Amino acid sequence: AVRQIKPRWRDAELAHRLDRDTSGVLIVCKNAQSQRYIQGQFKGKCVEKRYHLLVNGQWPNAVTEVKVALKRVLAASGERLVRVDTDGKPSSTHFKIIERFKSTTLLEAYPITGRTHQIRVHCQHAGYPILGDPKYGANTQGESIKDGPDVSAKYLCLHAAEIRFRLPHTDTSLKVSAPWGKSFAAQVSNLRKNSPLSDS
Repeated sequence: AVRQIKPRWRDAELAHRLDRDTSGVLIVCKNAQSQRYIQGQFKGKCVEKRYHLLVNGQWPNAVTEVKVALKRVLAASGERLVRVDTDGKPSSTHFKIIERFKSTTLLEAYPITGRTHQIRVHCQHAGYPILGDPKYGANTQGESIKDGPDVSAKYLCLHAAEIRFRLPHTDTSLKVSAPWGKSFAAQVSNLRKNSPLSDS
């Protein structure tokens, strides 16, 4: 799409990826040199990322980090998934509560590592899967979370809200943020209106 909009950027490439259903910030590089530079920052864990997400249930105040090993597996159906496995690669995500509702919690997530589906699997492992997640919407025992008017969504409620990285060949740090899309904003607005934690 970027190449079509900007024909002079015919060499444009993504510096990283988001899950297909995740909205938010992406870094696009106009040339291979910049792409390698920024990807090196990702590998060196120099890029700071912040996500917003809605999870099923009341996320505990005490859970501020999920730190487990993750491994890619192939399901019987042929679908590629990620599971918690001691033989997997180490991963860590920090979590912060933004707002609570009756049956859901709005969270901020800071992934320290960048494993595939990391935030989604970490939320499932903690027992609070992300709303609308078709792959990891069940708990760790494989039981589907019961749907209700305030705990269901037609899409994955995960948004890449902010990213901070160094501009190529400079010491300048750049922070880029993306506002919630219409669907995510409407979901939160509906929860505030119909599922407040209390009447106060």
